[in-house]
Amino acid sequence: MLRLTQKTMLRWFASLAECFSWEVAMVRRMSGHSIRLMSVNFFIDRTPVTNAQFAQFLSAKGTQAADGQAWYDIDDNDARIHRRGSNWMADAGSENHPVVEASWYGAVAYCAWLGKRLPTEAEWEKAARGTDGRKYPWGNEIPDRNRAHFGAGWNDLRPVGGLPEGASPYDILDLAGNGWEWVSSVYLPYPLQSKRRTRGSEPPPGAGNPWRWS
Repeated sequence: MLRLTQKTMLRWFASLAECFSWEVAMVRRMSGHSIRLMSVNFFIDRTPVTNAQFAQFLSAKGTQAADGQAWYDIDDNDARIHRRGSNWMADAGSENHPVVEASWYGAVAYCAWLGKRLPTEAEWEKAARGTDGRKYPWGNEIPDRNRAHFGAGWNDLRPVGGLPEGASPYDILDLAGNGWEWVSSVYLPYPLQSKRRTRGSEPPPGAGNPWRWS
């Protein structure tokens, strides 16, 4: 699934009622070291992109790029978006679930369609953990069913935004459990080197997939 950031905004979006700005931030890593974020201020979506939202993109732009690069795996049994007449629509009951089977290229195209972009891994972790070195978005308490959806069956997802007790310090939801999320950074071991890990339109050979477990 995916979550977006704005390209040119000057503040981080916390909630409908709260916005704030911050100076160049230091992200505390689980391994104990820190990195400096290159993006000083940015918005990030409060919840992951849903099947219904991604279906609107597919109806407007199609399922692949002009060069044939697939944006969505329409033939996979786990797909929850299907064609209905001339439009793509989320399956009944899955409209508000996080979108799955969207490729990284599809995620990038969807972001561009909205004038946004994927977050870097560092931005994603800043949204999830803040600056106090907490282990989970909500703090250091062990996960429970009121904070995160985990330990479920394959493709057994829950609607986005349904566990407010699991919110991050910035009131961002669903940053733990419920699925994997795309980021723009290639997946490499710590220590994170932001310039090496942040990619453009295509991953370097053998660099791995650019996702974060949430």
